[in-house]
Amino acid sequence: MRAAIVLLLLSSLARADNSNFRPYVVGSRAAGMGGAFTAIASDGSGPYYEPGGLAFVRRTQLSLSASVYGLVQGTFKDTFGNGFDANYRDVNVFPVSTAAVFKLRANTIAICVFVPDAFKLDDRETIGAQTNAFYVHQELQTVWIGPTYARRIGRLGIGASGYLLIGTESINVDFTQLVGAGDAFGTSTARTNITMFGFVGALGARYDVTDRLSLGAGLFTPEWGGGYRQEFRRASAPNGGTVLNVDGLHASPSLPWRLQLGAALHFGRASFALDLTFLAPRDVLDDPERALDGLQRHVERDGVVDVAVGGEYRVKDRVPLRAGFFTDFAQSPPPRGALARDSAISTSHVDRVGFTASVGVKSEHTGTDAGLMATYGWGEQLLPGSSDFSSHVARAASEVHLYVFLASSYEF
Repeated sequence: MRAAIVLLLLSSLARADNSNFRPYVVGSRAAGMGGAFTAIASDGSGPYYEPGGLAFVRRTQLSLSASVYGLVQGTFKDTFGNGFDANYRDVNVFPVSTAAVFKLRANTIAICVFVPDAFKLDDRETIGAQTNAFYVHQELQTVWIGPTYARRIGRLGIGASGYLLIGTESINVDFTQLVGAGDAFGTSTARTNITMFGFVGALGARYDVTDRLSLGAGLFTPEWGGGYRQEFRRASAPNGGTVLNVDGLHASPSLPWRLQLGAALHFGRASFALDLTFLAPRDVLDDPERALDGLQRHVERDGVVDVAVGGEYRVKDRVPLRAGFFTDFAQSPPPRGALARDSAISTSHVDRVGFTASVGVKSEHTGTDAGLMATYGWGEQLLPGSSDFSSHVARAASEVHLYVFLASSYEF
């Protein structure tokens, strides 16, 4: 019976709760300005904010891969209820955006590839005695691929985008514990692998009210599609164990409606921008008939509003200096302690704030940008309340992510 309880409790730890929209900022100019880009959106990353801004691109351009190189670290307080704080740290490296933009008089066409959310964690901790060890491996990534069409009509730019989304997620949790006298050990393992395919459509517009004031808006549909999930659970002890290995489970997308509104002011070489992003609620339920086995997947998303502000100053029009601030509030509800068979519980709720700064070098045909992104997160994580896994308790969690980003572009 105890092995079965451990198996069920580990199953909730193996369910990621990725409810944050902006772990880092997509694009080069946008990243330097904290993501306040909806009223500008005039480069290869613009369609991720709203596709209408692409109509203001001056020339055909190739935005080469913008990549981030980062250190992620965090802490879970009082893990297993024994006063032990679990810490993790890992290095993340991945590309963020690449785009080819073709200017055809009043029309603009682009093919874009974005990776707006990616994360990797691989760490191990000992708990109390050296004989008790907890290991977590998590890796996730979503790739957006699709075309954008935009047209400029005087001061107005309108556009539409369509994206194929390919998402992968892998989570592995292992716990080894001394369960009796001598060398008797118990081991518990939970693994989840998810692959999803979906589609997101977008409409957007930018309107230059005057030479100094620009307004922008973008509307993104929820992700439509589906996927499959594989779950593995094993709990073993000297007197027996339990194994569960199931393929062919369902995995529905949980990306909600997204509405972005922005305004930008331009004063000679200086620009200032403000964005508001509304993420709508969404509720997803997969395999409810497997709830008693801990295999139901229930994702809850509350509505949130995020803000981004940023500024840019161009030194002699050749060296842009940028800085920005953004929020990234979790859409998941606060965690609630419960048995893992109740898969509707939220396992994580971490709100984040971020700061960015960058410097660039521009020539007639090329542009290069380098910068920093730093985020701080605080909230709660659902963890076992004791080393025997008899309950779950919401514990304080904190995290720090520090990224260096590099990007380059070429205008023909």
